[in-house]
Amino acid sequence: MTHPSEVMFVGRMRAERIRAGLSQNEFARRLSESVGYVVDGSSVTRIEKERRGVRLGEGVAIADVLGVPLAALLTYEGSFEARMDEMRFALADAEAALGIAVEEVSRRQEVVDGLREQLDALQGQADDEGREEMNRDAEDWRRDNLGL
Repeated sequence: MTHPSEVMFVGRMRAERIRAGLSQNEFARRLSESVGYVVDGSSVTRIEKERRGVRLGEGVAIADVLGVPLAALLTYEGSFEARMDEMRFALADAEAALGIAVEEVSRRQEVVDGLREQLDALQGQADDEGREEMNRDAEDWRRDNLGL
């Protein structure tokens, strides 16, 4: 089970990263410079999803890169603001996903409408051909049976 201080650290780290306007990749690049070894964007993702722990030296470097005291990443002080930032980030993600979904629905509606038009045109053509065939059959019958 993850310790509450780890959960707090990760949440505050992510909120401060977002507040600083840093992408995960840019944050990883700056963190790599600070710790002296490569930390890539996927490592930051794993940290933020609590799938990778943070070493003490990394924690100090994270606070330094974010320009906050290490204690600020370990306390509930300001957690309301951090939670608000998290909610804003989640809202922005959800709105972006909704926009993509709306565009996809619109595109698919155009495909459905086009297929309906094609089907209606084919049905009309089939009806016309059916009437012509029935008229030919009636003419053949009249000629064969009535001599007309």
